[in-house]
Amino acid sequence: MSELVYPQKISGLSYADYCSRPGLRASYLAAIDRGTPGTAEYERTHQADKTFLRWGTALHAMILEPARFADEYTIGGPTNPKTGNPYGSDTKAFLEWAAEQRNPILTREEHRLIVGMADSIAAHPLARTIRDGPRETELSVFWKRDGQPCKARLDCVQENTIWDIKTCRDAGYRGFERAIADYRYHMAASWYMQGWDALNPGKTMRYLWLAVENAPPYALAVYEASLDLLQVGFERINAAVETVRTCTQKNHWPVSYCDEEILMQAPRWMLPDENSLEG
Repeated sequence: MSELVYPQKISGLSYADYCSRPGLRASYLAAIDRGTPGTAEYERTHQADKTFLRWGTALHAMILEPARFADEYTIGGPTNPKTGNPYGSDTKAFLEWAAEQRNPILTREEHRLIVGMADSIAAHPLARTIRDGPRETELSVFWKRDGQPCKARLDCVQENTIWDIKTCRDAGYRGFERAIADYRYHMAASWYMQGWDALNPGKTMRYLWLAVENAPPYALAVYEASLDLLQVGFERINAAVETVRTCTQKNHWPVSYCDEEILMQAPRWMLPDENSLEG
């Protein structure tokens, strides 16, 4: 393992080694922003195997590191000798076979989905440059912020661009706008830009999301994070970092959203339309 110095970027660091190194992560700060410090701590220590995360990881490997994908993923599963068809992923035969595998497993259907998304990316004139152009991939970045170790894992970096690949249900503008708000992608973008700036002070970069739908026909779009969106993310990052500092000092990670009662207002969509009352 490389010596822990700051700031530092490391190519080829395994995800397990990346996770083992100290440092605040964007996902943790986003969990604090959308929930409570206690829920963020729970998520940090109870990592769930979410299907969409597995698909995203596999797509990253297929697009950015195809040789690693071929080496590290097992495709398919056992076949029922009586029918000639693959066993279902919830059958005893499949589960026993899966327990013997060392590599991550993709069912044949999951593999078809990954290939479909990869083919859609390859057909897009801008998106395919992430695969065909000069690049650094799966970069682990480490830096310090006011003495606090921080880290980020960048999907792909090109000459003046940081790419972030996202699989989603809706890659249309409104759909992905909602995803940004729901999953705090703007916070992650600001965090990754801070990490990159710690390594390359003053170098102007743009931040692109490659959003691809995880169902046929695998529609996609490329979105650039605007300066005002990054600024909002930066402000939310600052607030979350301050929460971490306070909780660390007090050694208390509350799960309550507020210690007092909260007045629940009627949402705007629930209120009568003033125009409908005219006449």
